Amino acid sequence: MKTKIKEKGITLIALVVTIIILTIIAGISITAITSDKGIIKESKESKEDVERKGIEEQIEVAILKVEQEKNVPKIGDIINELLRQDIIENESDVDKSTGTITTKNPQYEIQGKLDKYLVETVKGALDKNKVFESTTTIQDTYGNEIKIPEGFKIADDSALDVTGGIVIEDVKNEKTKGSQFVWIPVGTVYTSEGESEQIELNRYTFDQTTGDPIKQGENIIDNNYRELEETINAENAVAKDLTDFKNKAKKGYYIGRYEARTTELRWMARQELTQISLRPSEYIYMYVSQKDASNLCKEMYNSSSFNSDLMNSYAWDTAIVFARTFGDNKKYSLQPSKNTGAIAETGTNNLSASQQDKICNIFDMASNNQEWTTEVHSATYSAIRGGARSQQNIYAGDRFHFTGGSQSVAFRPILYL
Repeated sequence: MKTKIKEKGITLIALVVTIIILTIIAGISITAITSDKGIIKESKESKEDVERKGIEEQIEVAILKVEQEKNVPKIGDIINELLRQDIIENESDVDKSTGTITTKNPQYEIQGKLDKYLVETVKGALDKNKVFESTTTIQDTYGNEIKIPEGFKIADDSALDVTGGIVIEDVKNEKTKGSQFVWIPVGTVYTSEGESEQIELNRYTFDQTTGDPIKQGENIIDNNYRELEETINAENAVAKDLTDFKNKAKKGYYIGRYEARTTELRWMARQELTQISLRPSEYIYMYVSQKDASNLCKEMYNSSSFNSDLMNSYAWDTAIVFARTFGDNKKYSLQPSKNTGAIAETGTNNLSASQQDKICNIFDMASNNQEWTTEVHSATYSAIRGGARSQQNIYAGDRFHFTGGSQSVAFRPILYL
């Protein structure tokens, strides 16, 4: 008897089920490979992690190299080394306020490597409208250092770089709030990547054709003009300590942005002396002797961390060298007054643009009134500097001797830290 063997096959239902199962398995496999957490993604991330870690190690090696070579390494030194090693393309690839490094190839943003080298920048302080609670050193775009005294902020219309004129504004001191000063750098001034100029604190005369500065130091100028470190027996003589100024101004100092000002117009020579300010809208302080101008400047601030004083010849002359070096007039020492009419009672900054004497954010060194300095001419006369209204043969770099007080003579304070 024969046994019939039943043939087995795949039913349609089984086939459909099989296909569904295979589709699910395929979907799971594709997802495992291509999803955000898939094999391809993880492989790509792993490659990027390796690249990033390699770049971070290059940065760390560059920083270590600078730290071994420099006694006091700065962020600028590290930036130069990163450029040299081709880790970054431009100086701007390092954000000096946050320390973020944007690498060249491949491009990554690396953070945390420069934390201990971060410094406050002019732009950062301006953006935050920061008022400095203590004397602080900050930097401009090119790494130039600027000291900001306590109670001041960066003025709203300040330049971001030293070469354009960094302006600070008094915020905390009630009597002088709103007063503005401009930073005059001394020494090496960086102007761009790899470029710099030298500004030397000195007394100068200026060539009458080219305007070029000629160092004078402590020499007597024109047989009479000199700076003395001791009081002389004269009514207008000023006791001063130039040694203190020169020691503290080795990297820079501030001069008043404007001629000294007061809340009331001083038409009479015997008016009571009042507190001076450097606010743009107030009246120029006139009818004052050199000695009284000196006292007013010394008394402007009573701070333990910085000094105020009357402009001396080192400060005036070096400010002109700064202005002609970085301003738009290489012959600024030969600049006559742009105000050819009556005295601008609130300064040429309030006149039309064509009459304003403004260079590197400093007003009126060549215009409006001539100004007292601590320099003397003789036992009787003291030195006045700068251009004068309506007199086109008197220039920013000129020296003249004068005594007493006049509507034609003003003055300007300095700060040094």
